[in-house]
This record gives sequence, structure tokens and C-alpha cells, in this order.
Amino acid sequence: MHLIWDEAQRYFLSKLEGNSHVYKDLLLRHLKLVVNWGLIILKKHLEADKEITLTSIYLHDVGRLAIPKHEDHAVASEVMAREFLASQGYPPDKIERIAHCVRSHRCNDVQPETIEAKILAVADSASHLTDYAYLHLIHSGEKQYILEKLERDYRDIGLLPDIKKQLEPLYLAWEQLLKVFPDWKLEDIGDIV
Repeated sequence: MHLIWDEAQRYFLSKLEGNSHVYKDLLLRHLKLVVNWGLIILKKHLEADKEITLTSIYLHDVGRLAIPKHEDHAVASEVMAREFLASQGYPPDKIERIAHCVRSHRCNDVQPETIEAKILAVADSASHLTDYAYLHLIHSGEKQYILEKLERDYRDIGLLPDIKKQLEPLYLAWEQLLKVFPDWKLEDIGDIV
């Protein structure tokens, strides 16, 4: 029996293969962390539909590979998720539920309304707090953007207060570190002697 989230994982990985996206390796690492957080949170929220949640997790960033950095990848990911799920003969009502999760995971123009959407949004933000993503980006010269991203991530994990409480010390540590971290671009540092 093929589980739809296994198919979604294969679909995401197929989009990653051969792609020269600058964040390709970071995206794969990120996905693993989001899956891990999703499974942790699912154990605490038995009312959530595991199939919807895990399928959404595997599809939430698939659009990031297809668009420029400044465009909202949640929009592209929703379109690609709908197309993929329809091609699998997945039920329309479940496609709608997953599309909502994928589109709302950034808590931007659409807010998470279901428990599955909240789990995805929290797992996504928790993954940033428990990885080196902020440090990976700090030398891009966009320190203010990264500080704002940290604040958005902390805000978004508030959708599940128990996770926010668990990660608050880590958020505070990141906040302090990022505020004092040198504000320079790697390309501006100069040649190695």
C-alpha cells in the first residue's frame, strides 16, 4: 500500500534532484527537521489527521524550487501541491485541506485554521529555531531580515503554546546571538591570506 505522504516525499525529492537551487542542501535538511517536529507535535495532538499533516509537510516548500527568492513560495507550493495530488487521484476534499495547510504555513496572507495547518506552521518555524538556518543566512547582508524572520518564527510557534513555551529559551538565545553577530557580507571580507 502506497501512502500519499510517501508519494509526496518522492515528488519533493524528484524536484530537488538535478536542481541547482542555492538552498538545495538546506531545503533537504529543513524538510527532515519539519518532518521530525511534525511527528513530535502529532503525538501531542491526536485529533490531527496524520495523513493530511505529513502530506502537507512534504509539499509545503516544493514551490521554493520553482520561483525567485522574493516571490511567496507558499503560493507556488499550493499550486504544485494541488496539481500533484490531483494527478494521484487524491480526493478533492483532502486536496483542499492540504492546499490550506501548504498555503498558510507562513502565516502570511492566509492564516492556519485547522489543527493540521497549525502543526505545519509550527513545525516549519520550530525547524528554523532548532537548526543553523539563521547563521547560514546571516552573512547574506540581510541581518535585519533575519531578525524579523526570527520574530515571525517565534510568533508562529505561538499557534501551539506548549511548543512556544518549550522553545522560548532557544528563541531568546538566538535573539541575543543575532543582535551581536557581526553585520557583514562574506564577499566583503576579502581574500584569504
